[in-house]
Amino acid sequence: MYLLSLDQSTTNTGLAQWKINGDEAELIQFGKYNLKKGKGKEHYPYTFQPLVDKINQFDYNEVVLEEVYAGGNKQTFKQLVRLQYQIIMECYMKDIDFKVVYPTSWQATMRKLFNIKEWISKKSSVQIVRDLLHIPDDEKISDDMAESILIGIHYLIKEKGIEFKNISFNKAERI
Repeated sequence: MYLLSLDQSTTNTGLAQWKINGDEAELIQFGKYNLKKGKGKEHYPYTFQPLVDKINQFDYNEVVLEEVYAGGNKQTFKQLVRLQYQIIMECYMKDIDFKVVYPTSWQATMRKLFNIKEWISKKSSVQIVRDLLHIPDDEKISDDMAESILIGIHYLIKEKGIEFKNISFNKAERI
């Protein structure tokens, strides 16, 4: 069984690909997709195509993505809603199960799991993933990449019942 976890963004969407085997899971690949910039309604289908292609490229059983937040810039919110809609529709069309998780949910799981008192910032998300995957400080990793991995960990623990000790990161390939 395969899971794709996503942290959507209007510029770079982080993704993590997982293999689930019973009560164990393994991070296979992680990375980000740069979404095309453009203006106008005619541009929207092409903006999200790289992500749709990734969903279609592999035989995923499940997709987990982060709920969009309505605060801040209204134009950004509208773009994120369109992206989320496109992902969900692709899942429906391909008969792929999906789950939308709130940022507060996966962050609460990470705080408990790693015994963190303060709120999980983008910077701390990156540091958690650096530590898990043994990524050196001089190697660039985006917060979108990091959060897609943390969203996946949350889903594996809370929805699939997999214990953290049974989640492997050793063979993860960066794409």
